[in-house]
Amino acid sequence: MIHAKAIDHICLWVKSLPEAKCYNDDEFLSKQHLSFEVDSLDEVIETLNEAGISEYSLGEVRFFAHRNYTWCEWRDPNGIRLECVEII
Repeated sequence: MIHAKAIDHICLWVKSLPEAKCYNDDEFLSKQHLSFEVDSLDEVIETLNEAGISEYSLGEVRFFAHRNYTWCEWRDPNGIRLECVEII
């Protein structure tokens, strides 16, 4: 189980995907996601692997003055982008 420490940020935009595509490009829509702050990104990755989820991306954000983080993102069965971050 993933134990979220806090909701890091929520980035949701659309009520109707077909309608939103009329106003926003596909790249913008693909960036919408839910993000949770966790204590251990390694534990999240272990949980994903145990659940059979092997398609995920890892990265690092180091350009902020505060609260830089490492991240892991994947999509749920409905295609919703989920992300967990660990503050570094």
